[in-house]
Amino acid sequence: LHSSYDSRDFAAQNFYTTFVSDTATEKVNTWWNHAKLKYSKGKSSHEIDLAYKQSTDDYLYNAASIANKNKSGSLSLQYVHAKNISPALKYNVGLLAEQKRIRSNDRGNHSNNHLAAFGSLFYGIKKLSLNPGLRLVQDENYGTQLLPQANIAYRLNKIVLKANAGRAIRSADFTERYNNYNKLLVTGGSIGNPDLTTEKSWSYEAGADLLLPHVKFSAVGFYRNQDNVIDFVTTPYANMPRKENLVATGTYALAKNIKKVNTSGIELEMNYRRSFPNEQQLWVNASASFVNSKTPDSIPSFYIISHAKTLLQQTVGYTYKKVNVSLTSIYKVRNAQQAAGIKAAITKNYWLVNAKIDYRYKIATAYIAVNNLGNIQYSDLLGSKMPGSWTTAGVSILL
Repeated sequence: LHSSYDSRDFAAQNFYTTFVSDTATEKVNTWWNHAKLKYSKGKSSHEIDLAYKQSTDDYLYNAASIANKNKSGSLSLQYVHAKNISPALKYNVGLLAEQKRIRSNDRGNHSNNHLAAFGSLFYGIKKLSLNPGLRLVQDENYGTQLLPQANIAYRLNKIVLKANAGRAIRSADFTERYNNYNKLLVTGGSIGNPDLTTEKSWSYEAGADLLLPHVKFSAVGFYRNQDNVIDFVTTPYANMPRKENLVATGTYALAKNIKKVNTSGIELEMNYRRSFPNEQQLWVNASASFVNSKTPDSIPSFYIISHAKTLLQQTVGYTYKKVNVSLTSIYKVRNAQQAAGIKAAITKNYWLVNAKIDYRYKIATAYIAVNNLGNIQYSDLLGSKMPGSWTTAGVSILL
């Protein structure tokens, strides 16, 4: 049995809009519960999961506005049966039933039911392993869909070749379908669209791992073909499908289906770990991602222009007896953006470095960490400025 409760009250100014009038605050409470029952005997197991999540979200755009009050919940029940037929052959099958709902003065009252049956098979012989899977889903939004997936790997001495392909779908959530629908007057911002079509995609990737003493190198190339991608697009009043609570002078971002988005790229990764005399250890993790998205649509959409084109991440750690020192860094390249009205900008790139040192004594570990060592001024979202250099310190105790 698991249960958790989370409450957070925070400033959300310019997180969703770039308007000068946006001085938003938001409070989110989440209550999550999970129960699991598992029975195993011999080579078989049966597992039942029941989960319930409830969230309340109060969002106030500014002092003169009426707060959006959203109460959402989800209830899911899942059963999975797994069996190891032999060391080289195993399978699992299962069923899932899920309901999501929302009660909102902004988006209205809605619910969505989802059913799924799924199964996967693992077959490994000598240097080859195969892992096909199939999922049959029934959803109130998009009806019945079949989702196949397959993975294959082959080992040649120190090299592992691998590939996979699969189909995926995603329907619009309650925000994308109904945002700002129940308000008396909306002068700007994101507007939902209940006529959105479900996203569909095929994804493919292939790569290799090189396994050497103390170090592992990985390289993967990937390609994703998406149809009817759901994204928010700046749309003039004249082209809005529903105008009942809008004004002709307003500026709106409408949830729309983008006919096609093709995403391709490569990911490179290196992991190094080695121990030395006198209780010393060194580890280095480094990765690089290069991503390119293309669409024939002439009007740019929010998420497509916002994601990073190049992402480099590194972690270097050194341990000497009870002392551990680590450095992490991230370098990101994306499209530069500006919002003159709120004097905000997103730079084309930034490089961020964090440092941490800790000392372990018996059951206690004390640490100090300096985040954003270079005091870099940056944002990942227009108008939402990220912190400069800041320091944390603390103690953890392991009983």
